[in-house]
Amino acid sequence: CFAQSFARDYRGLQPLTVAEMREALSEMVNSGVFHFALQGGEPFLNPQLDELIKACKPYKSYITLVTNGTVADIKRLKQVYDLGVDKIAISLDSYFPAEHDLFRGLAGCHDKALKTLEEARKIGLDVSIAVTVTNDNLRTDSIRKLFEWAITSKMNVEINIPQPIGNWDGREDLILTDQNFSYIDDLFLKYPNIRRDLYPHLGRAGCPAVKESLYMSVYGDIYLCVYMHIS
Repeated sequence: CFAQSFARDYRGLQPLTVAEMREALSEMVNSGVFHFALQGGEPFLNPQLDELIKACKPYKSYITLVTNGTVADIKRLKQVYDLGVDKIAISLDSYFPAEHDLFRGLAGCHDKALKTLEEARKIGLDVSIAVTVTNDNLRTDSIRKLFEWAITSKMNVEINIPQPIGNWDGREDLILTDQNFSYIDDLFLKYPNIRRDLYPHLGRAGCPAVKESLYMSVYGDIYLCVYMHIS
């Protein structure tokens, strides 16, 4: 959602070449990184995606593609699965198609996202949905029914917490209230498949920044957190 923040990089840097990206990814694998989440923008629009997947050494890594679910057909999903991608994470903004489509600005994208989820599962890919919640929508039917559908479908939910960056730069009003943070914590205790990134993972809890995760931009900068654009 904040990819344009990087596209407007004030230093005038050029994105890494594919060769430089391959070199960086290989270095990460050799340094012990074993989970890669490739995201954009939309990774399926990257003509070099297959090369980047290969550079993650799929035979020794777990690879996730984060997508809006509207681009890849079943043939493309099979291709990345055969290359070694393990998981597809798809962004959904509402249980209701019209509401999701309006937010995304593309008619029919809700149906396409659900079709991509279904096809990815049939192929054998792990799947999850990524849901951005705000103070305004967290307790609405659109999110509540989305959670209920995910629980019934035995699908993991990755909750994204709004941050005042990107197009929301300075929007501190979007930061969740303590009551809503507690509401999410209670959901996790009842349904462990509804998660934030700071819930127990690999045997420990807390913010994963640096301890478990780092992020690299297309310019080669390494960030502590995807929400803190200080390299």
